[in-house]
Amino acid sequence: MHGRVRLHWRAPPAPPRQLQRAGADIVAVAFRIVDLLRCEGGLRAFLAANALWELALAALKTFVVLYVTKTLGFSLAGSSGVIAAAALIVLAGAVVSGPLGDRHGRALVMRWSLALYGLGLLVPFATTATAPLLVAVPLIAFGGGVTMSLPYALLIPMMPAGAHGAVTGLYSLSRGIGISLGPLLGGVAIQAAGGDYRWVWLVCSAAIIASILAMRPLRDAE
Repeated sequence: MHGRVRLHWRAPPAPPRQLQRAGADIVAVAFRIVDLLRCEGGLRAFLAANALWELALAALKTFVVLYVTKTLGFSLAGSSGVIAAAALIVLAGAVVSGPLGDRHGRALVMRWSLALYGLGLLVPFATTATAPLLVAVPLIAFGGGVTMSLPYALLIPMMPAGAHGAVTGLYSLSRGIGISLGPLLGGVAIQAAGGDYRWVWLVCSAAIIASILAMRPLRDAE
């Protein structure tokens, strides 16, 4: 006669109180973020525009050297000189954007800079002639400098009390989305155009122009 095997089920131990509290805090933060996005139209507009700004910047950073060398025919040394000169204008745009925003309004400065930036980006797509590029490159570089430096200052007044960390996280998330999509969309456009690197400029221009439309609700966020 076989002996009986008795199985005893034991309930798993309850998670430590600190772990329970941490889980509750995470759920509360998630609900807080959803509520922010639902109620704050200006914040939603900013995050969408910010993703588009980062998309354009990421696409340019990825393909600009290939454009300068393959399309314009510069050597690597020559392309380094061109990019270094443009970087000085980017730096100037970043430096002056803050004081201009404080004096005239951050959203207004951003809109005008984006308009010049978006239109300037169309020039390298349309032509490789030297004279138009000499006019367009400073506009592009200045707009890029403003776009890299002014967004967080634009965001600060929209941060509700007690939600600075959550809003900063959303800001970083929107940046990550743009940084991921920029090289992807730029590469797809170049590939579809048979390897023509000029098409990255059209992708970037479309993103910047779309961002101007996206940030229309920010008019009253100053």
